[in-house]
Amino acid sequence: MPISFAPSDLGANEIGTGDVITGLQTERQALVVFNRDRTYILTGTSNLDWALLEHSKSSGAVEYSIQSIGHSKYLDDRGLTELYAVQEFGDFASNVFALQVQPYVLPRISKVSSST
Repeated sequence: MPISFAPSDLGANEIGTGDVITGLQTERQALVVFNRDRTYILTGTSNLDWALLEHSKSSGAVEYSIQSIGHSKYLDDRGLTELYAVQEFGDFASNVFALQVQPYVLPRISKVSSST
């Protein structure tokens, strides 16, 4: 029977992003952590080797807009964006897609309520 219930003794950990988290999505063997204006990649297998890496300082996800359709897709201020695994440095890349619908989508960003 444990005599200590401190979270750190049980393997729990806390990692801050400095802003409200708007969504979480698994991609490859990592957890993508979205803020409204930033994106982070959490890697590692336990609290001994977790690392929160900043993927983008200028791109994040609108809350409720993240969906996994082959790759993570989400709505950002730049428009519809996807995040996907690559072999190059950093292991992940993001790209704005569906440019034809951007004039319709962008004025409606504040109305997002669900991605399903």
